[in-house]
Amino acid sequence: MATRNQQRAARLNGRLSRGPITPEGKARSSLNSITHGLNARLESTLLDGESREFFHQLQADFIARYQPIDRVEAEQLQDMIVARWHLLRLLNFEASLINQEKSRLREYFEQTFQSGISRGDKLATAYHTLSNGSATPAQLLRHAAHLERKYKNASLEFDRLKRMRVTECEIEPADAETQLLLPFAG
Repeated sequence: MATRNQQRAARLNGRLSRGPITPEGKARSSLNSITHGLNARLESTLLDGESREFFHQLQADFIARYQPIDRVEAEQLQDMIVARWHLLRLLNFEASLINQEKSRLREYFEQTFQSGISRGDKLATAYHTLSNGSATPAQLLRHAAHLERKYKNASLEFDRLKRMRVTECEIEPADAETQLLLPFAG
């Protein structure tokens, strides 16, 4: 913890700062609002019990890979991250449903297959039983296909935006204040 003198010195030094001076520093600083804004919006995607650490690592990996330079690219990246997270969630739901059905069929397996049954056969039987009595597996597949399309479309749009960077290199980037404007802000 900082001493009072260190805190006072930090405040005085902070007052002297006029922000980044070099073009590189200004560009890096202008991305702060995008990165932190992306964090806040994506945080609402998590359900109780989901790993915040894993989600943040996924988000960091996407940001490091795609390196959005403005709000438009950040929004496309957000769509990609959310679609991927929802797809991972669906895969977990599917595994949980099959495991629950397998547990429910435990007595059936013990009575019917006295000599034993492989784990794979148990899972296949559980999936088959689950599929026959419910629309859930079909719904999961439909949702997964929808999320894959959503991810692919967002990725294609991001790539299109990234290619546009080259043709727009002569255009000056907006200043930090303009980038902070939010739609419908009052």
